Amino acid sequence: MPTVETKPVIVNLPSKLVHISPSGTMWTVRLDSSVRARRVLATKQKALEFVRPLQKKGFEVAVHNKTGMVDFIIDSNGNKY
Repeated sequence: MPTVETKPVIVNLPSKLVHISPSGTMWTVRLDSSVRARRVLATKQKALEFVRPLQKKGFEVAVHNKTGMVDFIIDSNGNKY
């Protein structure tokens, strides 16, 4: 039986991107180009509220789950995908 080679799925992420990811019991917000967290907040909801002004400036938000994978992305218009 021939083996089928699978290729990883590559997603083109926007250049103006903010990441929200869990860190222990807290949630961190960081810019895509940054290693350090811009802000550490108690809940995911507070992190989403914190990034709203950045969304108005054209940033998109990548929300990560507890395993580190991107759960969903919210564009600058507030649409989830």
